[in-house]
Amino acid sequence: MEYSVTCNCGHEVKGEERRKVEAEMWRHAIQDHAEMVKNMSAEQFTKIMREWDEKFASQEEEYLEE
Repeated sequence: MEYSVTCNCGHEVKGEERRKVEAEMWRHAIQDHAEMVKNMSAEQFTKIMREWDEKFASQEEEYLEE
């Protein structure tokens, strides 16, 4: 199973380990969008993580249906 998540700038991270995909995307955000990340609220971070949870759950469902 492969997980993937895409940044609003178009940068995509793919991998077989969900947490590693998340970590790589946060790494990208911090490196390439540091100023934006510094100004984000806890609610904004929570929204992003919930959206990723939903996306990963959808990817898992698709994988199980194959």
